[in-house]
Amino acid sequence: MEKNCSRLELIASLPEAERTSLLQSLTDREALAILYDWRGFIARPNQVTPPGDWVHWLILSGRGWGKTKTGAETVREWASEKLPAPIHLISPTAADIRKVMIEGPSGVLSCYPPGEGPLYEPS
Repeated sequence: MEKNCSRLELIASLPEAERTSLLQSLTDREALAILYDWRGFIARPNQVTPPGDWVHWLILSGRGWGKTKTGAETVREWASEKLPAPIHLISPTAADIRKVMIEGPSGVLSCYPPGEGPLYEPS
């Protein structure tokens, strides 16, 4: 398996019998962690916020790399901290922000386990 893969990708690469056995052995809490623990299971190493004191982080990549999911998970992490300024979502249109970055399958709302997400009131 590729060096730059997530733990979830490693699990998916197991032979079916091993994968099934592993997944069936998980508690509900462990299974939920696999679905929602970005840093621990889902993210590839190059999708995690880079270390250091930086101001801008450019993700320049093609379709399917996970830019939206990486951005949403980063926003989720930042939203759990006390920040010196608001978090801005930037997109060509307000509809893109709502349909892709917030409500989409890789948007911010998809990052939270059921019942734990932020209150979102589109206006």
